[in-house]
Amino acid sequence: MLPRTLVFTLIATSLLAAEPEKLTKLRGSYESAMTKATAPIQKTYTTELEKLKLEFTKSGKLEDALAVDAEIKRLSGETATKQAEQTPSSRGISPIGERWTRQTGVTYDFVPDGTLLTKGRDTPIEKAAKGTWKLLPDGRFELDYGTGAIRYFVITDRKVGTLIEPTGGEIKLTFDSKLK
Repeated sequence: MLPRTLVFTLIATSLLAAEPEKLTKLRGSYESAMTKATAPIQKTYTTELEKLKLEFTKSGKLEDALAVDAEIKRLSGETATKQAEQTPSSRGISPIGERWTRQTGVTYDFVPDGTLLTKGRDTPIEKAAKGTWKLLPDGRFELDYGTGAIRYFVITDRKVGTLIEPTGGEIKLTFDSKLK
């Protein structure tokens, strides 16, 4: 059974790699438009859930607050998973061993040992914020700085990726360079 699965995976991977570039770009544009169109609705829902959680917490209804918190976590995980499923990040494109940059100049170094280094434009590397990254089965990269606020990184094409914040906000990152 395992050899058949391996053969199927290899065939599927080669078929995905042969996809026309124009199709990939068109799909990326569509997915970006869909994400932008639904983002305000998701943000409003998340904001209202946070208010409800606070209300329940203040009134001592802890079980209700925990239920709302579970919905917030489900929504943020569902959003990130949906976005990851709609992108080609699982098609063999990986940020490992690379530096990705925000428009503000903040860089994200995906060190091959699982370390994530994040620093501002003028920050020396020895003062970079240190975290970890791990590849999830759905092709997303989970970014963890040990603060409890998990972020996800999804590559949308070879040179562009999206950093998904715990609040559902998105930040565009672009490929900068290979790490030395």
